[in-house]
Amino acid sequence: LVPRRRPGLVPRTFAFNLDQVRQRIGEDDATPIPRDPSDYVFCPDRERLIEVGPDGIGLLKACNGMFGLEEILAAVGEGGRETTFRFLSGLERRRFIEWEVRA
Repeated sequence: LVPRRRPGLVPRTFAFNLDQVRQRIGEDDATPIPRDPSDYVFCPDRERLIEVGPDGIGLLKACNGMFGLEEILAAVGEGGRETTFRFLSGLERRRFIEWEVRA
C-alpha cells in the first residue's frame, strides 16, 4: 500500500495555535497571546483544517506516492509504528490521503 496526499492539500505553520486563539476570543483578557508556532493542513475542497504538528507535516510530505506504508513505518522505527499508523488512518478517515496498491 502507498499513501498519497489528496491534491490541493495546503500544509502551513501558523504563528499562533488556533485553539488558544479561539479560547481567548471568549475571554475578557487583553493580555497578548504568546506565539506558539503550530502546524496545520487545510483541505480546500472539504474546507477542513486540522492541526497535525511538525511530525504530521513530515508524514504528509512522505505521502507523495514514492514511499510505501512499510517504508514509512520502517523509517519511524519500532517505537513510532503504531502512532504513525493511527495518524495515517485518521488522515484517511478525514479523506486527506488515499491508498493505492503498488504493483
